[in-house]
Amino acid sequence: MDEHRVQSLRRLAVLGWDAAARDALTALEATGGFAGVAVGDHSGAALVRARRATGLPCFQRVDEMLRDAEYDALLLASDDDMAHASTVAASRGAALLVLADHADSEALEAASGAASVHETPFALLRPALHEPGVPDLLSMIDRNPDWAPQFLDVTVEGPLDTEWLLRRGVSYVVAIAGHIAGSVQAASWGTPRRSATAAVQAGGRQIVLRARHAPDALTRITGDSPAGAFEVRVDAERALVAITSSNGERMRYEPDARDPWTAEATRVAAGTSADDLEAMRGAAALLDAVERSAASGDAQETACCRRPALRLIEGGGQPALGRTRHLTVVGS
Repeated sequence: MDEHRVQSLRRLAVLGWDAAARDALTALEATGGFAGVAVGDHSGAALVRARRATGLPCFQRVDEMLRDAEYDALLLASDDDMAHASTVAASRGAALLVLADHADSEALEAASGAASVHETPFALLRPALHEPGVPDLLSMIDRNPDWAPQFLDVTVEGPLDTEWLLRRGVSYVVAIAGHIAGSVQAASWGTPRRSATAAVQAGGRQIVLRARHAPDALTRITGDSPAGAFEVRVDAERALVAITSSNGERMRYEPDARDPWTAEATRVAAGTSADDLEAMRGAAALLDAVERSAASGDAQETACCRRPALRLIEGGGQPALGRTRHLTVVGS
């Protein structure tokens, strides 16, 4: 490999190790834009698996990796350490790559705040948005805003942790409906949680989200809009898109499939954007409202009770002195 190519690689450290972190690292390295340099996890068993899979240096003392390893980007796959790790990595100028399924609302807020304060690149990794049919739906809405649903129903099931399924469902909702300002009524069942439901009322729109631990994987996204109705269904056997326009035209087809991790890694390698920060903030607000409502039994506002965040606000400054910055506490 030539010297220029080596210098262009972004050295990637990984915090937290499981199958999703492995898939993300493999896909990011396959783009040719990243090279793994270290893995940190509090679990010795997880590090044994990481060492076998990658051959990289492994750190059970996560702070040691964050402080001493040489890296340009940090892949965050553990919400337990995400707040602290985001701050340390961003203060060193490292890009933050967050696995959306692995981050609760507090972790997402912390990563967002660190990226904003230190002005580091940020990416929210959501391979679920590349599942068959989902890119078609997002593209259709982007081309014609009349397809933006006034009613949206998202169901996510599978043999995974229900928390991950719920976060995946939130990723779909935020990608389709944007940052939601509204009221959330949520409920959950089981200890640990086996199912969760949330009904959202937002400016005349109605959104229903369901997540359930189940034997087989299923994603079902249905919606109704001024332009018509749609359904995207993905299960272990097939994917199907069905569309009925308001003028009666009907379309039904099986969408092309591609590897979700490869598609998402390619997007991230091409460069992060402010859109990911906005998506992260929208996901954090919705997740937080769902958790508060499920715990209290009462409806909760997505804009309620947000913790203040630190933001760098550009100042005018005198030309001779250059631009000034003010560190300001911003609440919602």
